[in-house]
Amino acid sequence: MSANSYTVPPFSGARYKVNAERAGYLDPCCICGRAVKDRSKAKYAVVIDGGVAWGDDQSDTTNPGYMGCWLVGPDCHRKFLTKQRP
Repeated sequence: MSANSYTVPPFSGARYKVNAERAGYLDPCCICGRAVKDRSKAKYAVVIDGGVAWGDDQSDTTNPGYMGCWLVGPDCHRKFLTKQRP
């Protein structure tokens, strides 16, 4: 799995909390909180430092701030991607 990095911090969308609550049983995008309806179009990102930064494949999984892989919806991926690692 490759890790992506974005220009905005995780969980920082203006309406993240409201959108995530509306997502119901569907997984929310970790940027805007909207439901990711088609997981095949979503990307994944590693979230670290308790949710304030993006990590990569080399992130320390034993660090208490490591939050694992989260979905990024296709719209947010297109808008906010800074670099994609192979």
